[in-house]
Amino acid sequence: MQGIYATAGCITQIFSPILAAALYKATGYKYIILLQLIFALISMALMIGYYKYMVPLKLKPKTGKPMTYKNGIFYVM
Repeated sequence: MQGIYATAGCITQIFSPILAAALYKATGYKYIILLQLIFALISMALMIGYYKYMVPLKLKPKTGKPMTYKNGIFYVM
């Protein structure tokens, strides 16, 4: 599955600039900005909708608290 996502990301990076340039050439910057605004609003709506399910990223535990990982437990002193 990860390979499919990586491939899709690479293909997107190839075709997005071509499509954006064609859209800009045909219509000017108006629709490019409108498209960015739509994506930003969708992203904000999803963030607001799923805000209660979001959890903060914890890279380092608090001092003295154990943290498990695949090879055992470690502590931050």
